[in-house]
Amino acid sequence: MRRSLGPLAGNPAAVLSVLAALHADGGLVDLDGCTGLAGAEDDLRLTADAEPLRRVTAGGTDTAVVLAGLLHRAELRPTDLYGLDPACGALAADLGRTVDRLVRERVLTLDGDGLLAFAVPAVAAALRTLAPGHDVRSTHAAVVRTVTERLGPATTGACHPPLADHVAAAGSALHDGVAVPLLLAAAAKDARSYHPRAARAYLSALRRLPSNYPATLGVLREAAELGLGSGDHAGVLALGEPILAGLEDPGPSDGGGMEFATHAWGLSSLYEHRVPCDGAVPRAVHARMPRAAMLAALGGRYGIGPLTPWPAAPRPASAEPGPDGGRRGSGPLPTRAELRTLAAAVGSHEELARAVHDLRTAEGGEPALGRLRDAAAYGDLVGALDAVLGERCVPAGHSAAGGYHAMVRDYLAGRWDDALAAARGIERRGRARGGPDTGQLARALAAEIHCFRGDLGRAREWLDLIPATVVHPLVARARLGVRYWSGQQDAALEEAWRDVRRARDSGLLMGVERVLVRILEFAEETRPEQARQALEQLAAVHAEADTAMSREALLVARGVLLRDAEGAHEAYRSAERRGDRHMMLYCCQILAEVAEEPQPWLAEAARDTHLLSLGRPGRVLLGRSAQRRNVPLPRGRSAREGLSEAEVRLIGMVAEGGTNRQIAARLACSEKTVEQRLARLFQRTGKRSRVELAAAWLDGSLAAPAPAPGPDAAPGGAAGPGTWSGPAGG
Repeated sequence: MRRSLGPLAGNPAAVLSVLAALHADGGLVDLDGCTGLAGAEDDLRLTADAEPLRRVTAGGTDTAVVLAGLLHRAELRPTDLYGLDPACGALAADLGRTVDRLVRERVLTLDGDGLLAFAVPAVAAALRTLAPGHDVRSTHAAVVRTVTERLGPATTGACHPPLADHVAAAGSALHDGVAVPLLLAAAAKDARSYHPRAARAYLSALRRLPSNYPATLGVLREAAELGLGSGDHAGVLALGEPILAGLEDPGPSDGGGMEFATHAWGLSSLYEHRVPCDGAVPRAVHARMPRAAMLAALGGRYGIGPLTPWPAAPRPASAEPGPDGGRRGSGPLPTRAELRTLAAAVGSHEELARAVHDLRTAEGGEPALGRLRDAAAYGDLVGALDAVLGERCVPAGHSAAGGYHAMVRDYLAGRWDDALAAARGIERRGRARGGPDTGQLARALAAEIHCFRGDLGRAREWLDLIPATVVHPLVARARLGVRYWSGQQDAALEEAWRDVRRARDSGLLMGVERVLVRILEFAEETRPEQARQALEQLAAVHAEADTAMSREALLVARGVLLRDAEGAHEAYRSAERRGDRHMMLYCCQILAEVAEEPQPWLAEAARDTHLLSLGRPGRVLLGRSAQRRNVPLPRGRSAREGLSEAEVRLIGMVAEGGTNRQIAARLACSEKTVEQRLARLFQRTGKRSRVELAAAWLDGSLAAPAPAPGPDAAPGGAAGPGTWSGPAGG
């Protein structure tokens, strides 16, 4: 809102006006206890009766509305308006006068390059909601014609690439003979320096070019390569219309341009957590382009869309052509052998070994199997692609898959507040685009976090967003925890067993082991038969999957039922190497029950319980471990313990909402001193922001990190549990 209001950010009337407009437009969404924008930031506007807007339109509403429309779609300089061709007539003179007046009144600004902009973007957004009295498209066209009549279309595009945005906004008001050469020349120039505008120029040109025109497929490939290379997956998805038109009306062979564009479209769909092609590509195309069908089938194995059978390859991978512009496996798109490896990563060890053997035979590739398996367990497509493609992996950009990759890393490392923020971002992004439901696994992880923090209401809200048809172990794991802690123990366990069978029948082995561990954990005391059955299933899953995660789960289960301290300690070390903070916490709880000396493990578990802000579920498990060993539960430090009076006073002022300047005035020191003291407090307490510090103070949970136990505290002479140094991988 501060950005949208600019110099009016401190004006209460302007703030209330924007809030009123947001309410009227339905522009706010409440999600996970937070309020965010339902639409784009550019849509933040003042109401029609706002005084700043009335001041702008006082000299003529029509020209101000046209000006706002022009600036929204393209760059504009005063000289662009003064030089308009005579066809614009009176409008050109009115625009010139309006610009002069608004610049004098500081409503419009001029930057160092002479570009016009509204000082208050919310004023421009409000103007765009009004009906213009003149055709804005014809004005965009007039700006372009003023230059092309002197230089010609191609030269204009090469010398003045910003005019491509005017061409795109002009639409049918500008002839194709002028528009297309200008757009292609501008795109070629901008592709080396400004990808977003080049992508817009390519898309605008493709909408004008016939689908079977000889140059169209080459342009389509250039646009797809540009989008993949810059991580603009939403831009690649926007190429869907010309791609489908080309598939329905194929032109002459262009050396694989249409095939490349189709595969790029499918890959970017996965990056945006959408079903590739979504049934729009005919079966005949899948027969001609096997990788298109494979991309669609890959999505289901990573929680993106329904699970479908893996398509049969019509010919050996070694005979696969390479439309990526070089030898097989040299371009940004995964080959068929690499796609099979990505799909096999969610299944058995034997299946993955066959896929890796084919990959080595066909292309000499060598995936990072440990990282691939870990990523597959969480449906982390970006992590899996990076493990298989390495340096060829295209940037994730601001895609949904990129956000989920960051969320998984934060979840494993114990940065759960950051993980929840990522989940909210993915959810808002999906709702703003109005597409099909996406981000099912992000919802499951968010529900998992809230469940272990004891907020079952929000956990259920996240779970309710996931359709019952979604089959993935991560969803099953979250459902089991939420249902069990909601008091539906029998139903939760029964449904969990059904989910395990569904996942295994669907070939989704990765992640099943954690569901089985949770079943064993919940059934251990009251349902010993189910606990033993879970242990047997874990042994079978490990024999089939043979991963670090399945081995950890089996060792932990044996630690619970067979009192195997050495195995549980080995599981702890393995989880530490992978950087799985939550699994490390569970191992600590088990070791507190079965190790010779429980106190170091209880202390580590208590610290992690505090750092992860776990609620009743986490505290109950920790208390049960302490009770079984008949030892006191490590006491969390009180809010004031170990804090000086000066620190207590500083935290109190932060909790009251004081700014650094206000706090400095009250403490009679500089703002720099306040910043330094706050930085020391953040480091000491483990908090990352003023909000976290204030919240911890107000709820009484504020505590500085306790010292880690020494190396002699761990059983067997090994390093103690407090020596974790951070995540070792994704």
